[in-house]
Amino acid sequence: MILRGILFIHAHPDDAEILAGGTLALLAQAGHNITIVSMTAGDCGTTEHGPDEIAAIRRSEAAAAANLIGARYQCAGFGDLAIFNDDPSRRRVTELLRRATPGIVITASPADYHCDHEATSILVRDACFAASAPNYQTDSRTPPPLCRPSLISISPTPWAALAALEQSSNPTSSSTLRALSP
Repeated sequence: MILRGILFIHAHPDDAEILAGGTLALLAQAGHNITIVSMTAGDCGTTEHGPDEIAAIRRSEAAAAANLIGARYQCAGFGDLAIFNDDPSRRRVTELLRRATPGIVITASPADYHCDHEATSILVRDACFAASAPNYQTDSRTPPPLCRPSLISISPTPWAALAALEQSSNPTSSSTLRALSP
């Protein structure tokens, strides 16, 4: 069974590869459609380049890494240290989800060492709920999906989250695990 898609949303370019690169590659090899989204382009990540130059470099690196994994890449366009849990940001992430129509969304842990990671987790969680709310308006005319995607927050041990789902009696969790199994 192939899902509509798996959307991995994290704060920065390279977060996907560091935290779940192997898992995402296995899922892509199993035939799942994978999209990796970084909330920022990593514009504050160096002293060697200005913000625009390093952002272009890191977006290019993230696209190449996603291609190697078998995924698509996009940047949501937030700035480093400028991801906040506010209504305009929530609507922006909700719109991203509505356009992608994923079956599963994987995001950051809500408890993390970096404020961008934590804010991303909260925004993505809230957007997963808001995406199916018909009267929650976003910038475009993208219609809300009929159901919410399943949300998985990851830690440095992403398979632990999937193993925990095995213990659930929720039929959605069981079908998610079957769909993820190679």
